[in-house]
Amino acid sequence: MEKVKRYNLFWIFCSLMIYSYIPSIIGLSPFFVTVFFQGFGIVLSLIVINYGVRTNTFLVDKYSRLLFLFWLLYFLRMLYSLYFDKTLKHSDYLYEDINKYVTYNFQLGLLIMSLSTYKIKDLEPLLLWFYKVLFIFCFISLFFNLMKEDAQSRADANSYIPTLLYGQYGASLFLLSIIIKMNNTDKKVPNLLLITGMVVGLITVIIAGSRSGILAVLLAFLFYSIVKKGNSILSFLFKIVILFCTLIIYFNVSASIEVLAYFAPEFGDRLGKVFLAQQIDLGPREILFNDAVIQFLEAPFFGSHFVLTFGMGKGWYPHNIFLESLINVGVVGVVFLL
Repeated sequence: MEKVKRYNLFWIFCSLMIYSYIPSIIGLSPFFVTVFFQGFGIVLSLIVINYGVRTNTFLVDKYSRLLFLFWLLYFLRMLYSLYFDKTLKHSDYLYEDINKYVTYNFQLGLLIMSLSTYKIKDLEPLLLWFYKVLFIFCFISLFFNLMKEDAQSRADANSYIPTLLYGQYGASLFLLSIIIKMNNTDKKVPNLLLITGMVVGLITVIIAGSRSGILAVLLAFLFYSIVKKGNSILSFLFKIVILFCTLIIYFNVSASIEVLAYFAPEFGDRLGKVFLAQQIDLGPREILFNDAVIQFLEAPFFGSHFVLTFGMGKGWYPHNIFLESLINVGVVGVVFLL
């Protein structure tokens, strides 16, 4: 059973990066690949959950219970919105096949329950496996993206993983490289690999145009430079360089963004819209936020729908988990998430 539990963990954290490349490599329809991999993941989670029930080995604290209750409310509200509420037609949704919403969210609930059967020590060995798979995935994706002639647009990882998720993978690689580097006393991972992971992760965030990713990277870099142990000249110089770069970015944001825009034009433009107020009109993301706030205020206590029901983003998520939760289950439901 321990092997099955390890396979389940690996499947939860690594399978998407692996099977996202299969459709383009062997020419299969993404639909069939997705059905197989998601179906297999659901089976593994159900086996682990069943084992936890039979052996009474669920490690559930109050936070896990609250998270599960939030998911349950979200899931039930979503089912009501999809099959009973006629506010939106199926063609209005981002996924016209509305069963995809049910599948994805049902699998998320199974993930929450199956993870409740693990101890922290069970998760630690997986971290290195996840890091290696993430490194290979980002490295391959970066290689193919650098081979493309069009460097102006925001990059996707592949035909399956879009730019938003790709940027988060890059930020994850950078952050994990720092975390492992700080705790790599037994040299389980070569330092050269970790430094390369930082570089690949940072470039991935930039070419994906991920603003939240670059913020996470900058904060992690600053934190690492402050807490990094060692009194060597190299360590001292590293801290000075990071501090110097931070001061430049802080006191001369405009020049910093212009330099970045030279290497990644679209990403520099996206940062400029945030920090330099380059345009007066609201961008698409800001419009979604505003519409989500309006929809929330119309039904603040119990919510109204799990997607936007009007405006430019009709049928879409508001691209913010808290706003999405508020419009779906209202303040009453979000209390469990907080």
